[in-house]
Amino acid sequence: MTVNRYLRRKEAAAYLKENFGVGSVALLAQAAMKGTGPVMTYFGAVPLYHVDTLHEWAISRLSAPVLHSKPRPRRPEETPGASAE
Repeated sequence: MTVNRYLRRKEAAAYLKENFGVGSVALLAQAAMKGTGPVMTYFGAVPLYHVDTLHEWAISRLSAPVLHSKPRPRRPEETPGASAE
């Protein structure tokens, strides 16, 4: 039997914090409301995040390596009024 590992939002935030240095319940809740967060499923009214898709989402948020700290271009979903095509 294969066991799938699902995390509640608080556990998912802790996973992100431990593995990527950033993550909070508020970040995940806001991303869920905007539709920009990791894929989730529900058990009743409880949102659950699969560890694999949570990790893939976090990796997709990382920028390419840089040699400077100049401001990076914003992603379309981060720009107010912009539409992602």
